[in-house]
Amino acid sequence: MDLKEIRNKIDSIDDQLLDLFLQRMECSKQVAEYKVANNIPVLNAQRESEILDKVASDAGDYAEHARLLYSTIMDISRSAQYPYVCKNNSLNEVITSATNTEFAPKIVGCQGTIGAYSEQAALTLYPDCEIKYYPTFEQVFKAIENGEVDCGVLPVENSCAGSVVENYDLLMKYDMYINQQVDLSISHCIAACPNADMGTIKTVFSHEQALNQCADFITEHAISPHSMRNTAIAAEYVANKGDDTLAAICSERCADVYSLKILHKNIQTSSVNTTRFVVVSKSMSIKPDASHISVAFTLPHIPGALYRVLSKLAAFNLNLTKIESRPVKTSLFEYLFYLDFNGNLLDEKTASLLASLNEEMPQFKLFGNY
Repeated sequence: MDLKEIRNKIDSIDDQLLDLFLQRMECSKQVAEYKVANNIPVLNAQRESEILDKVASDAGDYAEHARLLYSTIMDISRSAQYPYVCKNNSLNEVITSATNTEFAPKIVGCQGTIGAYSEQAALTLYPDCEIKYYPTFEQVFKAIENGEVDCGVLPVENSCAGSVVENYDLLMKYDMYINQQVDLSISHCIAACPNADMGTIKTVFSHEQALNQCADFITEHAISPHSMRNTAIAAEYVANKGDDTLAAICSERCADVYSLKILHKNIQTSSVNTTRFVVVSKSMSIKPDASHISVAFTLPHIPGALYRVLSKLAAFNLNLTKIESRPVKTSLFEYLFYLDFNGNLLDEKTASLLASLNEEMPQFKLFGNY
């Protein structure tokens, strides 16, 4: 048998497979209707496990390939059932409520002090807002929780230094939602007291992320870096000390606020240095043009669990833009996965995908659609 004949045979088999697949999907719809009518969960893990074990046993040398094929088919089948079931899903109620919520904050919380990059991000989004400043990220979350501010503007990711992991952990701890984001181009300068110059500087202070973003400059000038809670706090500290051996890495505006002399501008290693800030509040608001979805979840302890989640995104043609894992502090060697992807929850298929994750993952959190 030549290659053409083999391919013709494969095409014939594929036609049969497609016909059988379509028949199976129609049966899945009927199963979904029955489960809704009888209040039965979509996922029956024991039945799926039994089917996969039997398939693997019957498939001989192709046991694991057959297991993967059938697990994928069952994932697709369940995904087709969720549009029927998610109408009564608790997550759907949250989404419905969020689409009818207006978000127009008047008082915004930021970590740091006057001149901080968080302040710039807040004023970019809400030029007329009142800003309250807090020493730590967690105090911003507490201020939101206590109603002192309507929302907080917080950094979550830098294009060079990576994620601000503390804020992801705090989003889970305080059960908050993301309602908006803004990407702020970050241009750092090194600033010091009026009589200082690069020859006198021995120590530089800034936020850990800013120090990382300017690592090449710091190394080149043999300066000792010291981390502080915020770039603006670092500038304020240097100004108050009045010591010509000290400098701060901060914004040009921040240097002006604290009457520091700018020794060098644009000292960040990357010319495209950008920080993503998000707006966090107690309630979620979804606009019709929302295009980013952020979620977090833990995985069941089964082979291929992460692959099966990611394959669902691919099946719905949803573009994954970020994936990261963080240890669950209350469990031994348990990990929480953070995912960002493009989509809008007003789309029924996308909403049903999240409903499936909400039902099937041991722990699931929707951070927002913004």
